Amino acid sequence: MSKPFVSLCPEVTRSDALQLMHWLEDDAVVRYLSDSRDVSRTIERAIARVHMPILTHLFNQGGRFFMACDRNDRPVGFVRLARSGPD
Repeated sequence: MSKPFVSLCPEVTRSDALQLMHWLEDDAVVRYLSDSRDVSRTIERAIARVHMPILTHLFNQGGRFFMACDRNDRPVGFVRLARSGPD
């Protein structure tokens, strides 16, 4: 069976977080997001504060976070599932 075009990776590494920061500094990307403009700086501060290779716990606060990876396991995007009500 062939690998799917995109898969959701629940583990967020330091490298993933750096890539995410890069994306969130691009105006062409952030204009489609509901995140505030300073979210890249927030990620940068978290990376500086936490000296661990895996940062999943930082991204799963308030919901679930996944890196979207291509067939070669390279990050190509992200998905955040957040609660928006009692259910």
